[in-house]
Amino acid sequence: MSALTLVLMLAFGAPPELTGAAAIQEGQPAPVFKLRALDGTLVRLDERAYPGKEKSYAKKRPVLVDFFRTDCSPCRQSMPELVALHTKWAAKGLDVYVIALLERDRGRAKLDAYLAEARLPFPVLVDETEHFSKKYLGTTVALPATYLIGADGVVRRTRHGAKGPLDAHFEPAIERAVADQAR
Repeated sequence: MSALTLVLMLAFGAPPELTGAAAIQEGQPAPVFKLRALDGTLVRLDERAYPGKEKSYAKKRPVLVDFFRTDCSPCRQSMPELVALHTKWAAKGLDVYVIALLERDRGRAKLDAYLAEARLPFPVLVDETEHFSKKYLGTTVALPATYLIGADGVVRRTRHGAKGPLDAHFEPAIERAVADQAR
């Protein structure tokens, strides 16, 4: 892939067909991840959203995961919308996580500077090697990419690229996922 293609994908997002054959689709089981939050806490998807009976030590909840890089303008522009979804749905049972992918040049410093300014109300996890992000996004990382995972561990809704408001795209599915989890 050319450098121009990568720049355009980061600036405008890319359609799912450009993200590679391995990109996760709606209806598929979400790949399990375990990543550290910036405060050092280990976050495991299989302790939030998973198939089968609820574990006594791990309450099942729907999860909204957003893959993000500081040099991705649409990622930064959609962050207030992600905060609004968190504000509206967290108390009703939705967990929100941002998975940060680091730039090659001073990536951690750029992320820290952005987060000091943005002051996000939900955990930011760091996928330094992009190991887990590639399980979701495929071999070509197209951002922003957001996934709603039901409490059963199945991907309910996806969005690749900057394609309209997050709430219009995700809220009906979030409402169903939260209602399903409450049963």
